[in-house]
Amino acid sequence: MNVNSSPKPSLQARTSRPQTMKTFFFLFAFLFAGCGKGINTRNYLTPGEINGIQLWLDASFYRTLGASDGTDIFTQYGTGHTWNGANGFGFSISLTTGTGADPMFRENRCPKGHPSVDFSNASFYENTSFNLSQDALTGVTIFAILSHGTDIAQGHLGITSSLAYTGADQFIKFGQGAASFTTFEINDGATTASVQFAAATDFRTYQLWWSQPEGLMEVVEIAGDTLTRHATNTSISSISPNGFLQIGYNINGYSNAEICEIIAFNRALDPEEIENMQTYINEKY
Repeated sequence: MNVNSSPKPSLQARTSRPQTMKTFFFLFAFLFAGCGKGINTRNYLTPGEINGIQLWLDASFYRTLGASDGTDIFTQYGTGHTWNGANGFGFSISLTTGTGADPMFRENRCPKGHPSVDFSNASFYENTSFNLSQDALTGVTIFAILSHGTDIAQGHLGITSSLAYTGADQFIKFGQGAASFTTFEINDGATTASVQFAAATDFRTYQLWWSQPEGLMEVVEIAGDTLTRHATNTSISSISPNGFLQIGYNINGYSNAEICEIIAFNRALDPEEIENMQTYINEKY
């Protein structure tokens, strides 16, 4: 998928003086490669440059710790260790084991050689306070970049006011809703709104979006050049899901998710910002 791809600059100036031509060509190549100090050749913003980012988990973090393919994350780094927000943005989270096997670091499971964190039958939850916003949310945007789509058991991501996910909890949830189906749900403590769609077995990006002013929540699946939209209307006006961030729906649950990257904003991004994020993901993956 090529979104907002700008054409590469071309050499415009010509001169009959060989030395001048040589010097100009060298300078052009230097600038085009982005090697000059302060030179930015990107035609998009990174997630950390967009207002409202609260979570940015990138599996590549474990490369910086020296992980290799098959590294058991809890054995190597201990339970309760911190998965830092990418580039210093977003919450850093404390990983604590739940039921099942430990999460593993996997090389080359995402496109262009990027790694994943494999939660095969493993779960974690953040055991300190996680806040998407100090105020009640009236919108949210989450990008879940998964190496094997959503054809997996249990949850991919949950942000909830308690570990239990009862009808009285306020939560944002993304995961298995029924056999062969996936759901994106929000709950304000009284009402649940959800979007359900078929599970997938290949690499996918899931763009989860809810906005109270529009009374709309939607999931956009991005698979290569194909975008598929699933949407529903909702009367939910605000939610306060702060408390726990989980993969696997609760401490007794588990997840088989293979996560390349998770990025969450505490507001509904506008169309231009969404397009920017799609460009960031396309360029990276």
